[in-house]
Amino acid sequence: MRFAFSVLATAMTFALGSSTSLSAQLPTAEETVAFIVMGVADNPELALYIPDGKVTREQISSSPARYELLAANPYEQTKFGFSVSQDRDCVYDITLEVLDQPEVTFRIEARLDFSGVWAIDDGRDSVSFEGLMFDCSPKTECRQFFDGNRFGGGTRSNARIKKAGAFFQDNFCPGAPF
Repeated sequence: MRFAFSVLATAMTFALGSSTSLSAQLPTAEETVAFIVMGVADNPELALYIPDGKVTREQISSSPARYELLAANPYEQTKFGFSVSQDRDCVYDITLEVLDQPEVTFRIEARLDFSGVWAIDDGRDSVSFEGLMFDCSPKTECRQFFDGNRFGGGTRSNARIKKAGAFFQDNFCPGAPF
């Protein structure tokens, strides 16, 4: 189980893929947020540097965006559910939970409010959404997976995250005017 959590945490940092929806059209708002937050996209296997392990994903729906992520190595596997749903304009709820182990209570819930985003900036190894309101619980688990308003890192392309952020602002939530 410990391996699966570290694999999934790494997957969130190192995931790659293209960004199209189930129907091969432009991504929905929820799919765009899923890509920004976790790098979840079309590619069924997330590209990772994990010896003997991998994370695969299956998209269940586009809106809300729901995915099953399978973190596996030759010795164990854990299935996670990841979902993004729109609460109202510019406000999205995300959930990450273990699906296949009833004895394990693991669930992260977060709310992202993009309405105040006024800049999307490159950092050294991630992209910062300045003005994003991010609330996540439980705090200890959230810190393992999320870094407030910063997303990306590792081998994920900052340029793709910024492009997704611009697409999101152009099509779903303009953010703050300045």
